[in-house]
Amino acid sequence: MKLIRNSKKFTLLKNFLILITLLIACLFNTSCSSSFLFSQDSVEITYRSPDRISFQGKGAGAGMALMSTMGPVGIALGVAIDEGIAKDIRSNAESSGIDFKSIFKQTVKQSDQFKQAESIEVKQYGFVIKNGSKDYVAAEIHILVTQGGDVEQRKLSSWSEQQDLERWVTLDELKTDPDVIKELFLMALK
Repeated sequence: MKLIRNSKKFTLLKNFLILITLLIACLFNTSCSSSFLFSQDSVEITYRSPDRISFQGKGAGAGMALMSTMGPVGIALGVAIDEGIAKDIRSNAESSGIDFKSIFKQTVKQSDQFKQAESIEVKQYGFVIKNGSKDYVAAEIHILVTQGGDVEQRKLSSWSEQQDLERWVTLDELKTDPDVIKELFLMALK
């Protein structure tokens, strides 16, 4: 009889320990899940159309000059020049598997500058000729960041870091070297 009582106590104790272990495991799992829910993945990222790498350079200036002789056709011609260059840059990026959206999403997850952001709208991303230079280019990303109900417009650029590092990238490099595209985007997102 005594052995039966001890056996029942042992079974009861064993079941109690199993229950406590399961409860602790559930609490641990829930705490990990809730911290996951409030991580940077909850930032909504949208892209304004046209959602593609852009380029602003000599075409805009040429379009203004041509406008005096050709009228609106001159401006259209200037825009077409820049769009042709942008197409070359996009082709270089795509052929090497460089995807701005994945670079941007990864940066948002890891960066303190977007820690409090509720949503981000990417208005434009691409490259520009800087300061009338000798075809030196920089990455520029125009975004709207919503944080605490306020919307802030930001322009992220690689230009200041390029100047600090004396890292001069030419338009020809941008068209032919995909690593340069990624490098400049990452500089702009720092």
